[in-house]
Formats: sequence, structure tokens, C-alpha cells
Amino acid sequence: MTKLTPTERLEWLRVQPYLGDAKATIEKLLEQYDRFLDTTNLKEEDLIQKFLDKNTRHQYFEAAHEFGDSMFRALTTIGKDSAFHRLLVV
Repeated sequence: MTKLTPTERLEWLRVQPYLGDAKATIEKLLEQYDRFLDTTNLKEEDLIQKFLDKNTRHQYFEAAHEFGDSMFRALTTIGKDSAFHRLLVV
């Protein structure tokens, strides 16, 4: 697992039959991460200009917050409040 990229890890988790209840959240995470990569795949100067725009910056921070919420939901669903889950969260 540690040799996989973050995206490969999510894709692996998505196809595990015992994690079916987390599939929708994992798919959402993959979509959000793909959107993040598309958004940040710019020249540094262009990216800085986008962040200087208040509305765009707000949208980016909102998307980051949503991604964090999705990741937490995925960890909670997969972890099922186990001791390992607690170690990851705390």
C-alpha cells in the first residue's frame, strides 16, 4: 500500500468488496482530487494570479474544505471506529 500513489490507494480501496459502503465517498474523493490537479496544473505565475482573485480563492478554499470532509467520511466509514481508525484521526 505504501508504494502506491494516493490516487492508486483510493482506486484500490474502491474495488474492495468489503468496503462497499465507502465506494461513493471514495469516488467523490477521486473526482475532487482530479479537479484539484486540473486546477493547479498551471504555471506558477498563473496560479498566483488566480489566488489573488478573492472569489476564486474562496472557491479553492471551499473545495479544499469539502475534500477534507470527504476524506474524513471515507476514513470513518472504512475505519468503523476501530482502534486503528482512532490512531489515524487523533
